[in-house]
Amino acid sequence: MKTLKRNVVAVCICLGLVMGLSQDALAARKIQIGHAYAAQHPMHLSMEAFAAQVKQETKGEIEFEIVPSGVLGGEIELIQQTVGGMLDASLIGAITMFQGFAPKAAIEDLPFIFTDRLVVHKAVDGAFGVYMAEKVIEPLGLKVATFLEHGFRQITNNKRAITKPEDLAGMKLRVPPLALRVEAFKLLGANPVPMALPELFTALQQGTVDGQENPMATIESYKFNEVQKFLSLTNHTYVSAPLVFNKDSWKSFDAATQKIILDAAKKAQTMSRDLYVNYETEALKRVRDSGVTVTTDVDYKAFADKVKPVWESFRQKQGNELFDLISQAEKK
Repeated sequence: MKTLKRNVVAVCICLGLVMGLSQDALAARKIQIGHAYAAQHPMHLSMEAFAAQVKQETKGEIEFEIVPSGVLGGEIELIQQTVGGMLDASLIGAITMFQGFAPKAAIEDLPFIFTDRLVVHKAVDGAFGVYMAEKVIEPLGLKVATFLEHGFRQITNNKRAITKPEDLAGMKLRVPPLALRVEAFKLLGANPVPMALPELFTALQQGTVDGQENPMATIESYKFNEVQKFLSLTNHTYVSAPLVFNKDSWKSFDAATQKIILDAAKKAQTMSRDLYVNYETEALKRVRDSGVTVTTDVDYKAFADKVKPVWESFRQKQGNELFDLISQAEKK
């Protein structure tokens, strides 16, 4: 009888230990965050650091898996999946990618709306960034954790150096599937072809399109220089990348965890900015060394004059508020 009791106690203790381990295992929450950029891109490296910090500070209870290269879908798909709750979170390469869901997001797509990187940072870190988060993106059912650095966009192609709008005449140029971007490049004389980023390398390689426009880090990390002959530093638009959570998923974190995530996101933003400046300089050198002809003699005024109708169209539909917020950042 005593032996039986001892066995029962032993079994109970073992079950208790097993159940305790199971509860610990269940406590670890694994969350995928998708994005469309290559694994060596500064944004991916910053997100990996973000995930590591959150895991450490939550003692392994929250574990983010950063899934690059469009494995979970292109950017429009990532937005749809995150809004719909199929994904808990995603890193979207530009605020402007939300314009199909919230038209004011297209402000970032206006060519030459930002004069330099310092103005961008002042705007994104100030009232402009708050407005874009709270009044444009979050009403879709999302929570914006931060905006990562993505940089100014440049043009590559296989036809000729681009120094003035006339050089784009008739050129089949891949653009993201965004109405305002398409409109702007039509005004510049190009034949814009909307296409998701993961499809672009093959399209360039096969000649489906003549060229494309993207930030320097994307051009180099996706190895577009291997299938393009010319790079023109047009700096025509700047893009910042919002890290967004499904609102219900965000609410499922307690306040302490939310703070850990937001703090880590802020550090990832700083890291992405530091990495991007260095990466951009090095990437440009590597692209030039690979045989691509790099053009810096660009007639910015001629380009800006051509796309003024896009500015006026946006202003008529969406008002002056966002222009005013950018102007405030320029004066700081």
